[in-house]
Amino acid sequence: MTAARTPRRPLLALAVVALLLVGLTVLALLGPGDPNFRRDPAGFIAFICAFGAFGLVGTLIIWQRPGNVLGWILAAIGLLAAWGASADTYVDLAQDANRSMDLLYLGAVWTSLWYWFPLLGLILVFTPLLFPDGQPPSPRWRPVVWAAGSVLPLVVFLAAFRERIEFPGYSIDNPVGIPGIEDPEKSRLGSVLFGLYIVFLVLALASVVVRYLRLGGVQRQQIKWLMLATLLAALMVFFEEITRIKVETEVPYL
Repeated sequence: MTAARTPRRPLLALAVVALLLVGLTVLALLGPGDPNFRRDPAGFIAFICAFGAFGLVGTLIIWQRPGNVLGWILAAIGLLAAWGASADTYVDLAQDANRSMDLLYLGAVWTSLWYWFPLLGLILVFTPLLFPDGQPPSPRWRPVVWAAGSVLPLVVFLAAFRERIEFPGYSIDNPVGIPGIEDPEKSRLGSVLFGLYIVFLVLALASVVVRYLRLGGVQRQQIKWLMLATLLAALMVFFEEITRIKVETEVPYL
C-alpha cells in the first residue's frame, strides 16, 4: 500500500500548485484593470503574496505529509482566495464595462456569493484548531472540530444555492438555486449559524492558548507566526468583503 500511495503524493501536490499558480496568474492579469487595484496596488499585491504563501505551504505539507489535514486546509485557503478574488475582480471589471450578464459573468457573480464563507472559516477556525499537526490539542477538542465542520458546509450550501442572486446592478433567479433558501446573511437560520461560528472562533483561539502553554519554545514561535499570518489574512478578506457590501448598498438592483 505504501508503494501504491507514493506516486500519488507528487501528483496531488503538483495539481494543487498548478491550480494555485493559474488562479494567481488570472488574478494578477485581471488586477491592473480593476478600480480597487488602482486605488491600492500595494494591498492587491500583498493579497496575492499572502494567500500564495498559504497555498504553497499547504502544498509542501501535502508533499511531505499527505495525511496531515492542515496541509489540505492551507492549500484550500490559497485556492479559494486566488480563484474567489479572481471572480470578484472579473465582476468589478464587467460592471465597469457595463457588460451584459453572460455565462462567465454569472459564474463569477455566483462564486463571489459563497467563496469567502469557507475562506474565513478555514482561516479563523480550522487553522488555529488543527495547527501544527492536523490534530486538535486533545481528544476533548474533537467535538468542536466536528461541530464546526458540520456548520460550515451548511453555510456554504445556503450561500451558493440561495433562491435569488442579488448583486450590484442585478437581482435575478439563481440558476442553481433552491426555492425557499434565503441569503444566509439576511435569514434567521443564517444568523444562528453565524452566531455559532463566533463561538467556534472563540474556542479556536482558546485552543491556540492551550497549545501555547503546553508546547516548548520552537513551537511557541511557530504559533506566534501562525497567528500573525492568520490575522493579516483575515483582515484582508474582511476589508475586501466590507468594500463589496458597501458597493452593493450604493448600486441599485435591476
